[in-house]
Amino acid sequence: MSLRGIIMAIYAKSLYKVRYFIKLKSYRHKLPLRVAEIRKKESIKVLFVLSDLSTWKTEYLFQSMVLHPRFLPVIGLSTNKQLPEAKSQLLSYVQSMGYKYIDLDYSKDSIKDINPDLITYHKPYDIYSEGHSFKNNLNFVFWGMGYCFNITKRAVHQSHAMYDYCWQYFVENDEVAQVKKSILGFRGENIKVTGVPMQDILCLPKEKFSDPWKDKTGKKRIIYAPHHSIKGTNGEGIEFATFLDFGETILQLAEKYNDSITIAFKPHPHLYNKLVDIWGKERTDEYYNSWRNLENTQLETGEYVDLFKYSDAIIHDSASFILEYLYMDNPAMYLLSESNSIDDMYDFVQKGFYCYEHGNSVDDIENFIMRVIEGVDIMENKRKEYIRQYLLPPGGKTASENIINSILG
Repeated sequence: MSLRGIIMAIYAKSLYKVRYFIKLKSYRHKLPLRVAEIRKKESIKVLFVLSDLSTWKTEYLFQSMVLHPRFLPVIGLSTNKQLPEAKSQLLSYVQSMGYKYIDLDYSKDSIKDINPDLITYHKPYDIYSEGHSFKNNLNFVFWGMGYCFNITKRAVHQSHAMYDYCWQYFVENDEVAQVKKSILGFRGENIKVTGVPMQDILCLPKEKFSDPWKDKTGKKRIIYAPHHSIKGTNGEGIEFATFLDFGETILQLAEKYNDSITIAFKPHPHLYNKLVDIWGKERTDEYYNSWRNLENTQLETGEYVDLFKYSDAIIHDSASFILEYLYMDNPAMYLLSESNSIDDMYDFVQKGFYCYEHGNSVDDIENFIMRVIEGVDIMENKRKEYIRQYLLPPGGKTASENIINSILG
């Protein structure tokens, strides 16, 4: 590119940012009056826009609002453009739970028809059906939070337009709030430290959940949860995935220790499509079907907290699961790839990372499985202290209570 071209590109980018900030400032300037009017209402209609089940992390908050006299929560189902097949699973789930819902796909203007007081999206990306994006509904007031725990301090992971437009954006602790505010400037003025509803769910006793494990014989239950971030496939995001190194071996270990363990394969939803690109559909389907059909294995593609609650251990390479599984207080192994670097993780996440055993080889994984079978938990004391210090919502209340109080003022 010529020097003139570079200068023009920089100018265009700067002009876009200026226009964006002006539009955002204008939107935020109107919020106090709009929020004051909403808070005066006896009943506040809240729309939860969802497009897949596995990343819906505000269910406990939805349930809390159902029971609260000031809220009328409703779920809006929108087809996920990246995972269109996810809608049927989501629909079946909300129907089975008896939740009030509306299928937004009947019209691109369906959100305007509902006319909610407040809207929250379960993900900040442009994945929803036509007309359902927040950008198409800027006449409404938004609030939100991340769909997983905040893991890295990389600037690219702090900034999403959806979160910029939130009246209130809820985070888990002071460290996250301080880092985000330092990166976002005025855009971080909406951040509130309340904890996040996922903490509430993970703190619940397992008796509140159904046991999804097909094996009931007393074998040790181990989850294998590989991420999709295979090197060279994840853009600017982290690339910690180790599936190409260990995925087939762990299936073989499941067969080897058939008499002592059962393993649930819980892949990230995007892993399948990436494997189809790398392996081809036939090999990928054969691999997935092996987990589905072997005597002591099972394939899990939906909600996973119940799977966590009734498990005995986990093997994974998912950044978001680092914190989520620690709530189970069970043995855990994190698989390491050559691209692993925790330097840009939040300090509290790094401390959680070191409550795991770390797997660099097949021998490490097999030795971990043998310790699980024998009931040996070498990280127990360190993990329990970490849970006490870092994983509970602030203020001695649930995160959902804190969020409801923050919304109501």
